[in-house]
Amino acid sequence: MPFPSDTSSATRWLAVSCRDPAANSSFLYGVRSTKIFCRPTCPGRVARRSNVVFFDNQHQAFDAGYRPCKRCQPCTLGWDKGSLGRTLCNRARAIIATAVENGTPWTVDGVAQELNITGAHLHRQFKRHFDVTPRSFAASLTKAQMTSDDSTMPHPECQSDLLDLAQDCLHLQDVRFPNLPFSLDVGDELDDVFFTSPNIQSHSEKACTELNQS
Repeated sequence: MPFPSDTSSATRWLAVSCRDPAANSSFLYGVRSTKIFCRPTCPGRVARRSNVVFFDNQHQAFDAGYRPCKRCQPCTLGWDKGSLGRTLCNRARAIIATAVENGTPWTVDGVAQELNITGAHLHRQFKRHFDVTPRSFAASLTKAQMTSDDSTMPHPECQSDLLDLAQDCLHLQDVRFPNLPFSLDVGDELDDVFFTSPNIQSHSEKACTELNQS
């Protein structure tokens, strides 16, 4: 027999006390002292009635500052799995976005720990709901942030190629074109090589053109 959706606290408490399977998808309960919320069938020790609060759904529990129980796993098993999975992924996405924006180091396991789930589960759910991994999502945010901050600066994926070009120009200066109007050192930072002089790029392009024509 289905458990009625509109029930009193006394009825819900009775369902929790006897771990009624019929109530499993009807409501959640939280333990005030631990700030953890569970399914009615949680195998853990039942808390005292005065220490228990009831929630109609997972959103109420999260909004009240409660975390999902590790034993009954209300976030992953038997309770509005799709909706709650997306809720967790949205929270993870917000945490990652904040870390990228502030330049704060982060890890998948660290984000998962904040959500009281495993890193592997977060990775699977994130991929399932957003069709991208957490790290790929962070990389796209970083790329967008770099483009927004300074459109003249190269993306990190291009920096190694630009550094190779700088070193090629250093070789050209010493061997083929000793009169180029600039000087390079192998140890120069990429920004110093390409962006300290307004004419540096035109000189390097001229040098490479002369090399191709020789």
